[in-house]
Amino acid sequence: MTVLIILIFLVILIISHELGHFWSAKKFGVRVDEFGLGLPPRVASRQVGETKYSLNLLPLGGFVKIHGQQREEKEFEEPGRAFVNQPISRRAIILISGVVANFIIGWMALSLVFAMGIPSKVFISQVIPGSAAERAGLKANESLEGFSSSEEFINFIQANRGRSITVNGKNVSVPEEGIIGVGIENFNIPKQNPFQSVIKGFEAAVEVATGVVKAATQIIIGAFSGEEDSLKQVAGPVGIFSIISEADGTVLLIYLLGVISLNLAVFNLLPVPALDGGHLLFLGIEKIIGRPIPRRAEAIANTIGFALLILLIIMVTFKDIAKL
Repeated sequence: MTVLIILIFLVILIISHELGHFWSAKKFGVRVDEFGLGLPPRVASRQVGETKYSLNLLPLGGFVKIHGQQREEKEFEEPGRAFVNQPISRRAIILISGVVANFIIGWMALSLVFAMGIPSKVFISQVIPGSAAERAGLKANESLEGFSSSEEFINFIQANRGRSITVNGKNVSVPEEGIIGVGIENFNIPKQNPFQSVIKGFEAAVEVATGVVKAATQIIIGAFSGEEDSLKQVAGPVGIFSIISEADGTVLLIYLLGVISLNLAVFNLLPVPALDGGHLLFLGIEKIIGRPIPRRAEAIANTIGFALLILLIIMVTFKDIAKL
């Protein structure tokens, strides 16, 4: 079930991102040669008008092949409709449209969460090393089953000083001082009317996106300064698998979809070659110097950027596995 949910999430997020590029390109009259779900090899395809729609074997992404986007093409069938021949402003809008689409998906998902509401839940925000909670196997971000408020959980612990209790199916020996070594927080979202839910959803989306930017900045600074824990805040495919498997209820899954979509929006804006943000960076340089950067330099930068992304994914995946 978790694998199925992840695949559904990927389809929604990939399609929304690529549809952003697709829609804006079509809006400006730029020719779209192919819209692909997944990465080649191609499994099936169908030509509709000037655009080929394809289903590909590897469910690891998606793509929109825009006419003239690859600068190494020497001749274009329709030069006036080629991406490379469009004004910088149009090219920038086409590039950023995928990010905007992911932000909108995140915004709408969080708005739906506010419209439905989430009952009060209690979860562990941190586990102190060497504590009774850690010895029992309790972990951070774990929901506390059977408790509707932090006060209720604290009273339960205090009432069982010096005893062995069961928390989330784990045996915890409560010290006489009544401290098991966890930080706990309440989480709930009151149900809002449709108008308020859209406003609250937008505010929450901006807050999440801002938080991702701050976290990414800290991670980058930490990585360059040699901090070993700089990747702890990042969740890769394995981490997302674990998070989704622990999410209970449709509303929480919608919330998770929104948060992941907003993370992808920010991630794609990073000024790294091979990402939308990297291409926007190249457009900015082109605007400043008055001409496109050399094709070879762009190709080398994209190759290095792609290699760094793969390295980051590998590092994050190993971190995720270590947490399991």
